[in-house]
Amino acid sequence: MKSIIKKRAREEISASELAQFMQITTRSARRILSELEGDGLAHVMAEESPLMAGRPRKVYKLLLDSTSKHVHDDF
Repeated sequence: MKSIIKKRAREEISASELAQFMQITTRSARRILSELEGDGLAHVMAEESPLMAGRPRKVYKLLLDSTSKHVHDDF
């Protein structure tokens, strides 16, 4: 996750962006972000409305810093 933040130079990311970077499904990316949120390492900072019908997409702010040690550091 830290390498993704470094490459993007932003701490904000959506599930679809994370999925694209990690080459995983959007559903898996949502699960990862949800788990990070549950662990206090991310929070929802905004919701984007899709162009067509459907649920709003969450935009997360990742709260990872150099002192954080967590199972997701390898992602």
